[in-house]
Amino acid sequence: RGIGGPVYPASAYLMKSPPVQMADDKARTELEAFIIDA
Repeated sequence: RGIGGPVYPASAYLMKSPPVQMADDKARTELEAFIIDA
């Protein structure tokens, strides 16, 4: 994909202290979209 750096939805959904705070439901939705686009 040519991406680098943190994947913010994954960090927000899986980490206790993510670099960007996000609601769990939004983080999960964005993470699933990221995985599908792989």
